[in-house]
Amino acid sequence: PIEQPKATATSEEQRDLVLEVDEETRVRRFIELYHQAQNMPDLPGLQGLLSLYADQVNYFGVGVVAKDFILQDKQAYYARWPMVHFDLAGAPSLRLLKDGQTVEVRFEIVFMVRNAQKWISGNAVNTLRLRPQGQGYVIVDEKQTVLSRNKGSL
Repeated sequence: PIEQPKATATSEEQRDLVLEVDEETRVRRFIELYHQAQNMPDLPGLQGLLSLYADQVNYFGVGVVAKDFILQDKQAYYARWPMVHFDLAGAPSLRLLKDGQTVEVRFEIVFMVRNAQKWISGNAVNTLRLRPQGQGYVIVDEKQTVLSRNKGSL
């Protein structure tokens, strides 16, 4: 279910903001595509992942960056961790923000990344903000909070 924003003093902000059922389905499908692409560190996977981002994204606390920055960051990540596995841990929570268009999606993941020398596994909460574009959505904001992390050597 979609969380509703809290009502405030102005009539504009007191509007009921809800996602239609088909929109909620589209957002959930978007998250599935995002996770499929995250698990494919090859070029087609990276291209698919990049297609899910807006031209400008508030990216992991770095600030607003262009897709070129995101591509370079993802390439460096997958070079460092050539074997990756991300799973959704439960259903995403969806919340329509006060602007009536931006959807905030929060979901927990279980992750395992590995290279020839070491591995890291754990849990994290990802928060994406999505805005409509064309027939779908694009990511305009991405954050992650790691909840637990385990490390080891091979």
